[in-house]
Amino acid sequence: MAAGTMTMGGIRCPVCFAAMAAGQAIFTAECSHTFHLRCVPGGAAVCPVCAAPWRDAPSPPTTSSIPAAYDDDDPVEPVAPAARNSSGGGGGVLVLKTHCEYPALSRGAARDGFAVLVHAKAPAAAGRAPLDLVTVLDVSTSMTGDKLALVKRAMGFVIDSLGAADRLSVVAFATDARGCSA
Repeated sequence: MAAGTMTMGGIRCPVCFAAMAAGQAIFTAECSHTFHLRCVPGGAAVCPVCAAPWRDAPSPPTTSSIPAAYDDDDPVEPVAPAARNSSGGGGGVLVLKTHCEYPALSRGAARDGFAVLVHAKAPAAAGRAPLDLVTVLDVSTSMTGDKLALVKRAMGFVIDSLGAADRLSVVAFATDARGCSA
């Protein structure tokens, strides 16, 4: 008997009758019948086609204690159309003001140097889309002294750079990873 049920399109699973293709999880039993792994009942000890006993039955799928998705995300607020239109670049003007130490110098007076105070005002910050940022921090025992101080300083810079609409996720790892929430 052939492995699986042959059709014009190829091999079909004898349980669900769907075509089996390369790249799918496929189980071939000792009796040479071939099934989708998902079609083999968990803990099955006999072939569903010929009832031949299996010495090496497929193990049931393992369940992880880590949830596949976290339900701790904050909603993302849509950007208002007015804010989207006003966030175009190139509209700002750099403002410079200068103040000299001497209001005026005579033509004949020579000075080797004098102070000038320059005040520069940057253009208003252009709007941008909110940012979702994930940081991964090593908190193992090797992170001490200067390394830890550098990580703290870098995280402070990141936090100070975020806007009100930005979101930050922190993943800490030592021997395993865990999400940090506040």
